[in-house]
Amino acid sequence: MIAVMYNKKKPVLEADIEKGTVKRINRVLNREYAPLYIYSECTEKKLNEWLNKRRMPADREGMPEVSERFSHFAAYPGFDSYGCMFSLSDQYWFCFDKHSQTWGNGNYFTNPYSEDIGKAFFTPWEYPKNYSFKESPDLMTNGLLCKRWTRSDDGASYMIKAGSRHLRQEPISEVLASIMLKKLNIIPFVEYELVVEGMRLCSRCRNFVTKDTEFVPASHIYYQGKKHENESVCSCLLRMCKRFNIKNAKRDIEKMITVDTILGNEDRHLGNFGFIRNVETLEFVGFAPLFDSGYSFVSTNRMPNDKRIVFTEKEKQSALAHNLRYVNMEKLEEHNEMFDLIDVYPEIDEEERHRIKKKIISAPGNIRRLTRTLDKAPIITR
Repeated sequence: MIAVMYNKKKPVLEADIEKGTVKRINRVLNREYAPLYIYSECTEKKLNEWLNKRRMPADREGMPEVSERFSHFAAYPGFDSYGCMFSLSDQYWFCFDKHSQTWGNGNYFTNPYSEDIGKAFFTPWEYPKNYSFKESPDLMTNGLLCKRWTRSDDGASYMIKAGSRHLRQEPISEVLASIMLKKLNIIPFVEYELVVEGMRLCSRCRNFVTKDTEFVPASHIYYQGKKHENESVCSCLLRMCKRFNIKNAKRDIEKMITVDTILGNEDRHLGNFGFIRNVETLEFVGFAPLFDSGYSFVSTNRMPNDKRIVFTEKEKQSALAHNLRYVNMEKLEEHNEMFDLIDVYPEIDEEERHRIKKKIISAPGNIRRLTRTLDKAPIITR
């Protein structure tokens, strides 16, 4: 089928699409409004790569069980229809019928949407096996963990995300990170809370993308150019940020490095931080609120083995030198709220509770030692 890809109300390109896969790009209409991932190379291959990174992956936790119960999900991509491929992370969509399909009547920011596909991963017993699922933002949400979108009474969308089956700690780590980030008051962040979804404890957070913006992962910016020989990943990213006139990128990335160090979050990579862009003006408006801190306070031996090196030790040291002296130590030494949550969180054993508490308690002392090592002025409060 022939479809026109839009960025909100601006046509980007025309393509032949079959079951969510681009077979051919017929013509490019407004290249500057295309996803940044395909900005430098607007080809079928790059566009399909972008689509695959944008939608629900075949190896999401729970996919085998859902596919078995609802056989018409079939093989991946596995859904009856991706529809217009609207998302809650950006404003891109595909129009197959210009007479009936518009951004205004189809987008998930201003219109109701079905929550059934996402709920099927948490409460499959609520649906008969032959249930006819409707398109939803869950189809266009990536990530391996079981998650879903839900809309509150006031119209705001929230992401509900479960912990992994092997770790189970991610939800409380997100909430503990929120508490700590509020104390630090260094960088904007997404605030998480604990909720029960189906029979699982999960984290919940409000969507930080609006109807006029999109989230651009750092990876999409990084790959706009080639990394020079002996150039670090971060240096290359900052060079690309300068190319796209992203202001204060170095300052904000250094703040992120600092808080991740305090949180003990070693799972920061180019896919789980980035920037906000206005889809009308195409201007970058700033660093996206920090999210995805699910590996905060996790024991080293439980970390994933495929850690990607984004920041060199020298870059980390520079970030800490610029920011540690402004940390409010007194607030970091207030543990009661965090410990109360840890004590009642049922997904971890007593030994793991002790390890998490020990990491939280040791954070202020670690900061003091780092500050002395960096030979900076004494830590002050602000």
